[in-house]
Amino acid sequence: MKPLPRIDDEPAMLDRGRRSALGSARNDAASALRDAAVRVQSADWPELIDAVDAMAAPAERLRTLAVMWSELS
Repeated sequence: MKPLPRIDDEPAMLDRGRRSALGSARNDAASALRDAAVRVQSADWPELIDAVDAMAAPAERLRTLAVMWSELS
């Protein structure tokens, strides 16, 4: 079992909150990218360009989150 968090350690709790928020945002962006990839797989040729374009925003969001995470260390 993990030890209880030290809620009186404000810097540690702030860091934990930042990491949690970034992790949640990563999960959301990865889900959006997965959904966009499924759309690409099932798109007919006339819809393919729009389906591929829909992958750009979640992919860029993941890139931004990766940079933000690296700045936490």
